[in-house]
Amino acid sequence: PNGIDLSNFKAAKNPGKLRSKLGIKPDAPILLSVGRTDPEKRLDFLIDVFERIADRFPDARLVFAGDGSARKQLEERAAATKVNDRIHFLGMVDRVDLPDILHDATVFLSASTTETQGIALLEATAAGLPVVAVKDDAFEGMFENGENGFQAPLDVDAFANILADLLMDAGKLEAFGRKSMELSQKFSIEGQ
Repeated sequence: PNGIDLSNFKAAKNPGKLRSKLGIKPDAPILLSVGRTDPEKRLDFLIDVFERIADRFPDARLVFAGDGSARKQLEERAAATKVNDRIHFLGMVDRVDLPDILHDATVFLSASTTETQGIALLEATAAGLPVVAVKDDAFEGMFENGENGFQAPLDVDAFANILADLLMDAGKLEAFGRKSMELSQKFSIEGQ
């Protein structure tokens, strides 16, 4: 992948801005996906995963940052769930606001297997987010299974169980976040 300016993602300029905007409690888990809302990103799969774990985490929220051709269908799919009030679509976000969004999140999610560079995941790891993602070769080196997150199969129940286990382990979330920041260092624009 191309290098990025990691300094932009080290800290939030406006901590809590996303939580305040969406009315989310400071300790509520935010499950975040960033990128195009196109069919190949399989964001409908993430909605299904969230539905499976929502009862176990009544304060959790699923947040999509980005826009694309499938957004309307995804919003309709979310509206048809029993947790529709806990699924948020931010649309396109200003790049300047992205670090604040990442720092308010708890876990970065990806169900895509068609990435070319994985820049969104790299930015998430630079912000110190743990990851739960379907295996994609584009993530090699920035995402290590069991080190800064978990690879999950493209199976709703299995992905949901892996995510739920991680959300219940505060120590692992913290350790994975530290490892994410460490792994992101080799993708700094200065080192490219």
